[in-house]
Parts: sequence; structure tokens; C-alpha cells
Amino acid sequence: MSRILAACLLSMLSALALANPQHFPDRQWMTLPVTGFDIVYPEGLEAEARYVAERMTTYWPELQRSMPLLDGVRRIPIVISSPTLVSNGMVTYDPMHSIFYNRPAPFGGLEWFDVLSVHEGRHLVQVQQPMDTLTGQIAYWFAGENGPGAIILLFYPNWFMEGDAVVTETALTEAGRGRVASFELWLRTHELSRDRYSYDRAMLGTGFESYPYVSPYDLGYFMTAYLRTHHGDRVLDRALKRTANPEFALTFDGAIRQLTGAGLEATYEKTWDELRQRWQHQVDNLDITDVEVLWQSDEEHWRSLYPIAVDGDRILAVEMDLRDGGYLAAVENGELTRLKRLPRRIASHFYSVSKNRGVSYAAGRFCWTDARVHPRFALEVGGDIHCYEPDSDDLIEVTRGGDFTSVAVNDAGDRLVAHHFTEQRHSALVQLNRQGQPLTEIELPPRSLAYDMTPDGEGGWVFVLLDAEGVRFMRWQPAEARLTQLTGPVKGESLRSPQWSDHWLVYTSDRSGLDAVWALNRDTGERYQLTQRPFGNYYVNLDTSNNRLVFSDYTADGHRLVSLPWPGERDAGDGWRAAEAVQAQPTAYSAPLYRPVPQPGEEPDTKPEPYNRWAHAWNLNSWQLTGGDNELALSLHSNNLLNTLTVDTFAGVHWGEGTPIGGVTVNWRRWWPVISASAERTVSDEDDTLDHRLTLDGSLPLSSTRDLWTTVVTPNLGVSYSDRSSTDDNSVWQSTLIGAGLSLSQMHEPAPRDLQSPLAFSTRYNLDWETQSERIQQYNASQLQLPGFVANHHLTLGGQWQDRQTGFTGPGRYIRPAAFTSLDSGEPALDARFNYRFSLGPVDLALGRIWYQRSLELGFDARWMQGIEDDHSAFGVQLTTPSNLLRNRILRIDPTFGLYYRPTTEDLAWTFSFTLGG
Repeated sequence: MSRILAACLLSMLSALALANPQHFPDRQWMTLPVTGFDIVYPEGLEAEARYVAERMTTYWPELQRSMPLLDGVRRIPIVISSPTLVSNGMVTYDPMHSIFYNRPAPFGGLEWFDVLSVHEGRHLVQVQQPMDTLTGQIAYWFAGENGPGAIILLFYPNWFMEGDAVVTETALTEAGRGRVASFELWLRTHELSRDRYSYDRAMLGTGFESYPYVSPYDLGYFMTAYLRTHHGDRVLDRALKRTANPEFALTFDGAIRQLTGAGLEATYEKTWDELRQRWQHQVDNLDITDVEVLWQSDEEHWRSLYPIAVDGDRILAVEMDLRDGGYLAAVENGELTRLKRLPRRIASHFYSVSKNRGVSYAAGRFCWTDARVHPRFALEVGGDIHCYEPDSDDLIEVTRGGDFTSVAVNDAGDRLVAHHFTEQRHSALVQLNRQGQPLTEIELPPRSLAYDMTPDGEGGWVFVLLDAEGVRFMRWQPAEARLTQLTGPVKGESLRSPQWSDHWLVYTSDRSGLDAVWALNRDTGERYQLTQRPFGNYYVNLDTSNNRLVFSDYTADGHRLVSLPWPGERDAGDGWRAAEAVQAQPTAYSAPLYRPVPQPGEEPDTKPEPYNRWAHAWNLNSWQLTGGDNELALSLHSNNLLNTLTVDTFAGVHWGEGTPIGGVTVNWRRWWPVISASAERTVSDEDDTLDHRLTLDGSLPLSSTRDLWTTVVTPNLGVSYSDRSSTDDNSVWQSTLIGAGLSLSQMHEPAPRDLQSPLAFSTRYNLDWETQSERIQQYNASQLQLPGFVANHHLTLGGQWQDRQTGFTGPGRYIRPAAFTSLDSGEPALDARFNYRFSLGPVDLALGRIWYQRSLELGFDARWMQGIEDDHSAFGVQLTTPSNLLRNRILRIDPTFGLYYRPTTEDLAWTFSFTLGG
């Protein structure tokens, strides 16, 4: 039993390996070894590998300055996942490595691999901190990578990891998210408009906040900046040396309390008191601009409207509603009409930090780019153009097989312009016709990102360009093949939403410290600030027919739609503030921690080598020694860097029977099928048997997301052989099973406050054939999810069925419902379920540092089961208390308590279950 529990622990800490995706199997990989790192990259990307190597080696000394690694630096692989057109990066275990994905993002104001080199580089320093403590070293000796990983999981606040990395990216560069006004938008607005949340709620959330979600990035940025500014740049390093150290403190909270005299709750209050004074002073010094409100939500929850175009008297927009989800919408005379549900991955462009125009509209057509994920090899991600035409209700896939990051439509609707970003990180603007056929293109600087493209009304386009020099406005005139720089590059300023007029370029900028509408006189080069609003303005649109600017104005209830008169003349309008009169953007909250920006070094002159898959096939990551009353075993776990081969093995002795035990499981995922093979020799103390088991399974997991629907299909086929011999009388029982199965699920995207998908269907069918008895077993489990009677209420219908031929001796698949576990009704074969579930709202209850209850959910459950002799039913009430353990964002637990009345036996039955996850 102890070996089983240990295996469960290892599988929990390493389970992501089997779920993580792979690249195309025929990709050839190279490795560039440099000091401290191995840069692993697809063949043909050597220039980018050398660029990353130079960036990492340049930043590495500064990344360790405030958090030195006393135990030495481990050599860490960095995988450049260039086929993955996704804006992300991470440091992960199993094995420990960092992944740089390929799609640039504008939120940091830096070249994308610069952002990742600093941010993920700081994570690489953080995750090695446990090895500087005796506890971490002991944990490593006993469990390999999983030992220090468990310390980070259990004791390091998630906000510390991400916030400290944001502070570092802001301090060591000329940009970074700490300098972006929209980065603090939600927290700043809430602090000045609503009652302050408790520390636990700000960190863990309840799902009912006055903004879309709680984030460890912004909370952590302010917390770590406060600690490092007020208590020394090394305070976090000193706290980590004491965390999980019985000599000092068990928790990070306790370590901070010892070093600063205040725990994390008190530190949170001090940080927010300081921020409130800073933010209130900023608002008090504004000369508030009067605006006309065109639309605002009258709901009690957060709801936002982001204008993207003006078409006559209609304003086209993207709506984000926490209760209902994202929509394409139109506003006319103050009335909002929803045109189409929009996936959150598209709507997130608008409410995320980036605030870029993820959707374009003109001539009756909405267009955007959407990720194209390979159904089997999910690290192969491109980007295609999709357009929706409301008049015909048609959603059209305009391109297939592209690598586009953003798109815009011209005024006539017969031309598109899209930013093309390749695996080799080449950047270009491409003009296409209405059907998506390329017409012409112009090359942009390597590694650059073009976004917020908009037509200039003269056959050309204006857009924002982000590259290593900073951000700037550009203009492309395809007919003349001319690319013009409209403004010089700047760093530490967010430029968005350019709009072209006869003499002006109108846009938004956070130059003053808050996002506002600005205008650039293209004739004189003079700049003016047009708006001063308490929390910021975004997505400006020029409405020449009504001589106004239409844009969003943020409040604590979300973005509302407002307008401002537009004079349409060469001279500046009344109330416009010249750039010279605008106070320079206030320094970032982490400004006292700024360091000189490391200057680029020389690229390494080491020679790249082919990455040998077989040489890295065995990559021991973790191990564990376990013992019990009758056995002792050592478990080993290996997963290779490209996540295509996992090997788990254990070996030991069962001294009760005086026999060795052991086993090995191999999971191979490089090609289309996933192949798993295992061999085990174990002793069952419960049955007094010596068991031998051989299995060979193959499956083909396929997944596809189209618009709002995700479909997953997994066929599988396997064979297993079992040999059980009694330790008492040496009798032998043998069984060979051949099994085939198919699982299918289809799920509609839920709204942010949905407890589950409002529309979903899943089914699983298994057929098992026992060769000795020549008997079969069939099993099916199905579930249908439907919307409830009120928004965010959910109805679930489900059931399972099993048919075993007489003489079949293999294990059954039927799982008896908890409401019937105490009934002696023989082996059931059929059941059904009806469940109605909804949330009662936030709870925000902390029981010390152990338990935090986020919310409360109520369910009404009805079940029916067909037994061999009698049918049974149960009607009950379920209460679920979604919670977090140890103040940990990842350790989420959802206990469910049920009370059922069973008419057949006329009694009550209590049930308890829980789900544990991140």
C-alpha cells in the first residue's frame, strides 16, 4: 500500500508530463551549449538560438544579484518552441527547463525574447532557491526534482514568483509591465472606487470580484516591490532561505514576519495604503475632461464595451460580460444589440494588459485572427484569419495554414492587411483580397510585431510597430511600396489604436501615467493630450460623420462607451494640452529598484550540435524510496526534454513473502499514436497472491477547437495478461483481456462566471474480451450538460451502463454512485442522474493559513440505479465549498457534502467527495 501511495504522489507531481503536448515527430532539433544553459531549438533557427544565448548570458549576473544561488547554478535547458505561435513562456519541471514560445506580445514594450529572457530567467533563479537550504537538499536527495518542486508548490506564494519576475523585467530593462498603466488598471480602480479586498481574496479570488479575475502578476508586483524597496533588495532572498527551514520559519509568511516585523496580511495593507495615496494623488491632479456617455452597463457585475468602428449611426464593439461571456455587438441610440458570441481567447485582447485591437470591422464584416492548433501535436500552432458577416450570419475561415497574429479590414471591405510572423521570426505585413489571397507584402524588421492596423482612407494602413528599438507608429502605402515612420521609437510608453485624419493621427498613450486620447499633428509634429479621465481611455475611433471621437472610459463597473467632440481642423481644439505641458509619466512603483540596463554582449561562438533523442531518452528526474509493513521499494521517474518518452520503474522486496517485486512502465508519445507498455510483479497482501501483469495499450488523442466549441476524440486499443498465484495453495489464475474503447466529448466555451460548460456532451464506450472464457463486457458512461433556468445555473443529465456476459471474470468498469454504496443490491448494471447546480456567491472566509473558502455552491441531485433484484432511487441536496489550502493558489479543493433520501429503504444517506486541482 505504501508503494501505491508513493506512486500516487509521484504521479501527482509528474502527471503533467503525459498531458503536455508535443511537436511534429519529424522535426530535427539542435542544441547550442553555452555557459549555464543548453539552448535547444528546431533546425534552421540558429540565429535566434544565439540571440537567446546572448540575452540570457547578459542578464544572468543581474538576475542573481538580489537572489544569489549559493549552491551553484544548475545547467538548465531552454527550449525555443518556434512552431508555437502563442504569447507565453514558462519554467517547468519534469525535467526542469524553460520554454520560449514564439508569438510576440505588446504588453511589455520589449522584443519578445528579451521579455522572456528576463522574466523566465528570474524564474530559473527562483526555482533553484530551495537547493540553498538544508530542507531543499534533503528533499532532493529523497525525491529528485519533485522534492524542491514540492517545497515551491507548498510554501512559495504564486504571487511572489510572478510578481518578483515582473519587478525584475521592469528594473533591468527600459520597459516592462511595471511601466504600463493598464497593468495596474483593475487594482487601481478598485482601490479608489470600492472597499478593499482582504489579502486572501486579492490573492486567491472568489470568482465574484469586481474585475474579470485575480492575477498573481499585478498583486505580486506591488507586494514584492514594496518588500524589496522598504526592507532591502535581498529581503526575498533572505526569506526564501528561512522558508521550510525548521530552524527559522516553516512558511514564507513567517519568514517575512521575522525579517520585517509584519506578516503578509499586514504587508498587504501597508502596500495598499501606500498605493492608495499614490493613486489618489494622481487622480486629484487631473483636470477631468467632460465626455458624453453613449452606453454604460446597468448590471451589478463587471461588463465592458470596447468600440472598434463607427458605421453611420452604429458603433460596432466587442462586449465582455462576466456573466454571459464575450460578444460582437452594435450600439445605436444607446441601445446595445448582441450580434455573435465571441470566444474569450479573442475577447481577451481587449480586457488583458495588452489592450490591442483583436477584432477589426468595416463594410459589414468583422475579422480577427485565431490560433490554429494541430489536433494531435498541440505545440504546432499557427494563426489564421476568420471573418464574420452579420447579415448572412456566416463565419468564414479566410486563410488556412497561415502564421498571422493580427488583421484589419479596409473601409470598402475588399482588402485585408495582416501581420505575418514565421517560425524563423521573420516579420512582414501582407495585403490580401477579400478571399484571403495574398496581393503584396512588405518586410518589417526581424522579430518585430505589428498590431492595431487601421486603414488611412487613401489605400494605405497605419499601425503600431514594436521591435528592439521600442514602439512607434508606421504607415504602409502598398501602391507605392512605401513604409514610413510617423513617430520615433520610444520605450516605457504604450502606444495604441492609431486613427488617421486629414491633418492628425489620433491614438491612445499612457505617457502621462494614465491611458488617454492623444493627437499628433502630422504637419507640425506637435502632440496634444485630449482627455484626462480618472482611470483611463482606450480604443479611440474617429467618427467624421458626427464630428466626434468614440472611445471607452474605464470605471469600476467596466468600460463604458463615451465620446468627445472632434473639431476636424488643422489647429488644436479647445482644452487640448500640449505635450510639453503634460507632466512626464510618473516613475513606476518599482523605480527605486532600477538597475543599469545590461548592454548586449557578444553572441557565443560555440558550435551547435544535433540534439540526440536517444542519448537523452533516459533523463532521470525524480525518485522515491517507500516502505511499509511488508515491503520496501525504490521508484524512479524519467521524462525526456521534448516530452515524448516517459519511463517509470520501481524495484524492491516483499519480505513478508521473501520475494522481489518490481515493474516498469514506458509511455511513448513521439508519433501519432500514444503507446504505453508495462510489466509488473507485485504481492497482494489483501488477496494473498503473487501477481504478474503485462499490458500494451495504444491510443490516439485528438482535439480540435473551432469558434466556441472544443471536441476531443480518443480511440484506444490494448491487451493485458495477468497471472495470479496464491501464496497459500499455489493455485494459479490467468487472464488475457483485449480491450477497445472510444471516448468523445464536445464542450461549448463557458462564460467567466459559469461553474461548468453550459452546453457539453461526453460519452465513453469500452468493449473487453476475455480470451480464456471467450466472454465479453461492455460499458458506457455518458453525460449531457444544459443551461439552467437562470444565467450561470447548470443542468446535468448522465448515467452509466455495464453488460457482463456470464462467465466473464475480468474487472468491471462500473462505478457505483456514492448515494448507493451502502446498499447490498448485487452488481448493478444501469443508473441515471439528474443534477441542478448553481453558485450562492462569494464567501471570502479564511481559517488561519490552512483553509480559505472562496464561494458556496448548491445542487439538487436525483439518482436512479437498477440492481439485480430491485431498483433504487435517491433524492438529495449537495453543498460544495470551493476552497484553497495553505493560502496556495494552486492547491484548490472542492469538497461536496450530500444528504439523500432513499425511498426504497426509507432512510437517509450522507455522502462526501472532493476534487483537488489547480
